[in-house]
Amino acid sequence: MKKSLLLPIILEILIIVVVFTFMLWPPTDPDLGWHLRYGQYFWQTGKILTRNIFSSSLPNYYWVNPSWGYEVILYPFFKTFGFVGLSIWGAATVTLAFIFITLAYKVKPWLKMFLLPPFLILSGVAWLGMRAQLDTILGLAIVYSLINKKRFIYLPFVFLIWANLHGGFILGLSIWFIFLAWRIILGFRDVKKQKELLTELSIFILSVLACFINPFTYRVFTEDFKNAISSQMQSHIAEWRPIPNGSPGQIIFFIYSAVLLIISAFILIKDWKKFLPHVLINTIFFFLTLGFRRYLLIYVLCSFPVALIFFKYIQGMVTVKWHKILNLLALSITFALLCYALLIRLPAVSLNTFNWNVYCLNLRCSEKLSDFLNENPPRGRGFNNYSMGSYLIWRVPQIKTFIDGRMTVWEENGINPFKDFVDIYNSNVWTQAFEKQNFSWAIAVPGTNLDMYLLSASSIWKLEYSDSKVDYYIKR
Repeated sequence: MKKSLLLPIILEILIIVVVFTFMLWPPTDPDLGWHLRYGQYFWQTGKILTRNIFSSSLPNYYWVNPSWGYEVILYPFFKTFGFVGLSIWGAATVTLAFIFITLAYKVKPWLKMFLLPPFLILSGVAWLGMRAQLDTILGLAIVYSLINKKRFIYLPFVFLIWANLHGGFILGLSIWFIFLAWRIILGFRDVKKQKELLTELSIFILSVLACFINPFTYRVFTEDFKNAISSQMQSHIAEWRPIPNGSPGQIIFFIYSAVLLIISAFILIKDWKKFLPHVLINTIFFFLTLGFRRYLLIYVLCSFPVALIFFKYIQGMVTVKWHKILNLLALSITFALLCYALLIRLPAVSLNTFNWNVYCLNLRCSEKLSDFLNENPPRGRGFNNYSMGSYLIWRVPQIKTFIDGRMTVWEENGINPFKDFVDIYNSNVWTQAFEKQNFSWAIAVPGTNLDMYLLSASSIWKLEYSDSKVDYYIKR
């Protein structure tokens, strides 16, 4: 191997290792519990669970679960490798996405190093470790790569798998449609391009049809749409809210977006017909991220093609000698990032000691309460916090929860459990909203209005268990 090639290869590898190392993060997805339970149900029964058997609210509700395939993989993987395995899986998924999208646009390794800071910093704003949404991150990167290389024939297989892992496949179809529509607008009168465009259009239609090959057929489209337009999601779920005003994450987001605006203007001036779809897609996700932080990592990923196209112009202006110098400089910076990740960041994360007790620190759940409930299972209908429901489904399988992360948009016969939960915590008549549910037991966060109310109503409610995270009451 030539010495001139050795340095860029080492830098390429080091950049990938840095991305992987920084993405090693314990899984703190609040929905992890019900995902595991759904996966366990499949492996125990050989069937895909479509009815609500875990909650006292809307029992037997038919739910379209677009992440069923993810759960089929998740359960045995977690059972075998635990939290560390999930951390590695999540980091590997995002790293693969980074590889696919950067290899699609051939630029020098030292230029790719410039992508690391925004990618590592902004991804951390909404990062929850391994979760089903990461399948969409990888899917988008693969779609970008295949579209850029015009290897459309593989895309139906990509969408077939993707549509059984996560509902974000609709974003992939939308991005491809923008590229395809623009090519049709520019080339439909060109006889030489008509055959190529017809072939791509046919494969696109085949890819859309491939998405219907899932246990829920067309319903995976409608379910994703319901979540996207839900006002309850946007009002009460953290990842469906904007990045907090004035936060470091928001400041970096706006600085990064301002730089991208300048870069976008540059590449449009160079060749607006060729690069307009890239800028349009990036702009769409910018505005989506303004409203919903859950799109932040997708926005960063979809901005990479714009940056990489700009980098291709930059590298053509740099001499071979300067490429070597800049590769060395990038190698030094990347190595420093790796040292920080290995020596400071990873020890602080303590992956090897992560367990359900640590998991509960962010969700206000309690392993001690779980042990108590497993030994003393409550009777009747009970109340729990939204963020705690998924955890209880997995850790205390004997009980039925009131609300959990699956149920934000569930509604049947005028009954909406999430609205009932919001009324209990936020309405002016929350005590009536609570009492009308006729609960037999309740788990409350210490110090909240509900906790104070239950504690004061000692003639009706008995404090059965208490610790620093939760208070558990039963009706006398």
